[in-house]
Amino acid sequence: MFVKIALSLFMVFITLVLYSLSKKNPFRNLLGVFGLFLSSVYIFWRIFYTLPDVRTFDFIFAFLLIFFETVALGQNIVLRLLFSKHKPIVVERTQPFTDKPTVDIIISTYNEPEDILKRTIVGCLNIDYPKDKLKIYMGDDGNRASIRGLCEQYGINYIIRDNNEHAKAGNINNVLTKASGEFVLLLDADMIPKANIISAMLYYFEDKATGFVQSPQVFYNMDPFQYNLGMGSNIPNEQDFFMRTMQEKRAHFNAVLHVGTNALFRRAAIDRIGGIPTGSITEDMATGMLIQNEGYKSFFVKETLALGLTSENFQDLMKQRDRWCRGNTQVMKKYNPLMMKNLTFAQKLIYLDGFVYWMFGLQKMVYIVSPLLFLLFRVIIFTANGWDLLLIFLPHFISTSLYFKSISGKERNTVWSHIYDTAMAPKLALSFAGEFLLNRQLKFNVTPKGTLKDKDEFNFSLASVHIFLFAASVLAMAVNMNILFRWSAGTFLSGIIINMVWCVYNMAAIFISIFLSLEKKRLRKTERIPTCLSFKSLITSCAHHENCGHCGTVTDFSEKGMLITLKEYCPNFDFTINKSVELSIESVGTVSGQIARYAKDGSKYEVGVSFNGDDYNLISK
Repeated sequence: MFVKIALSLFMVFITLVLYSLSKKNPFRNLLGVFGLFLSSVYIFWRIFYTLPDVRTFDFIFAFLLIFFETVALGQNIVLRLLFSKHKPIVVERTQPFTDKPTVDIIISTYNEPEDILKRTIVGCLNIDYPKDKLKIYMGDDGNRASIRGLCEQYGINYIIRDNNEHAKAGNINNVLTKASGEFVLLLDADMIPKANIISAMLYYFEDKATGFVQSPQVFYNMDPFQYNLGMGSNIPNEQDFFMRTMQEKRAHFNAVLHVGTNALFRRAAIDRIGGIPTGSITEDMATGMLIQNEGYKSFFVKETLALGLTSENFQDLMKQRDRWCRGNTQVMKKYNPLMMKNLTFAQKLIYLDGFVYWMFGLQKMVYIVSPLLFLLFRVIIFTANGWDLLLIFLPHFISTSLYFKSISGKERNTVWSHIYDTAMAPKLALSFAGEFLLNRQLKFNVTPKGTLKDKDEFNFSLASVHIFLFAASVLAMAVNMNILFRWSAGTFLSGIIINMVWCVYNMAAIFISIFLSLEKKRLRKTERIPTCLSFKSLITSCAHHENCGHCGTVTDFSEKGMLITLKEYCPNFDFTINKSVELSIESVGTVSGQIARYAKDGSKYEVGVSFNGDDYNLISK
């Protein structure tokens, strides 16, 4: 036993040393390889030394657990592969532009509110690109007179069709029949492009083999985890790790995933695959993969080039992820990247891993239910000495967690990944099983944006499975605590203790997941965009007007108004409600409005400014 403890502690020690050096890429790679070794030892031990008799009922559940643990090992191998390359990607400028090429912007909409579309349109009109080389199209599957009028007001092309066949993919393909630009920028209805969105991506097309360039989806509102849990900016958006870091690493293997928006395409590449592919409810994944299979290159620009709205409540988030899960499963079954002749082995492996990811609902449910089966029904999910399990599992778990921390930085960690997966597991377990096994047809549903809610509401139906799991966990803990207090555990002692620790780990995430179903009220019609721009007052009566560097910062803004924070009390600043004010804002220019409210926050003053009419141009700047 002493040798086992010493060896386990030595493995943990090596892991900690490598992690302390992991800021340097070679040591990070070494940490990843060493972690895979420890994980492989654990899985080998689990398969050959811990499974119950195959002839018993317990073996069914034990097999499910080891199956998903082995799947996790496979995912970790792909993760290490993705993060094994670190050198910057070099663009081969085989065909430099002698003149600016023509670009078409296609905005896809169905039922998004007019004010959201207006933000996107104004953003497109303010893109820094020759106007004679740029055309903007609004493909409206809602066929709304108000949106037609909006497009006429701003002088952009309004396109409709006779039916909504193939949903978003059909909408884009219909617009493509009217457009003729050399390049196509695809935008979702809520994505507000920045002025440099085209120029930042067009450079990559000087390599004539480039098919498309993707930029990240970045959101200016809080996701349900940030909003409903009251965490705000203390945690990143749930999608940030994939949209930024994972996409950047996929680019090293020409396996960038097209995410449906914020991407610039070579029109010839889209035509080569016969237009945007139909037959699934996630046309984006198939689009990028088919273009890559045709031999085109794909690149990723990590810079924020557009801002949009993420799902505003947990129910809408779950509907969106249900669609993504089913759509990716449909694409895998229809196109099967493993059978695509022109994809490299690495590309096939990465796309397979993307499909396997959507099994996480089933995977997490097995992880949650397994300790409950033992604690409540004494189902033997593994047969091993408790010390052996601890000494072999801990090095594997610690190395996996630290490696993940070394690559994800502040964008994700093991604890929040556990919470995210637990929150979505019950719904997505059914989604994956339903699509993969039953092949059930699902209608394409647009994720609602711009919703209002005048009071807090608890969605019991959404939380019901988590409530049941939490109640079962409390019962399991109470029953087994009673057994421990009575010293009647017998041969089950180590098993009870280990599974109780496992159960507590799951309970914490389940408890938090229940609160996600408490949808908080949303009274603000337009989401504010957070920022930190310095400003100074242009009030000429101020004695320090000419010499003052800046009065404070703009905290957030929308087309309706903004919140400014004065760094200190200024007797020359007029705090009178409804008083007109003119401000000079960094990188924006002069903005005028009226004082709507003010409040003291410690030594600082927060002032709400309402604009004289909607200022959509400010958003695009």
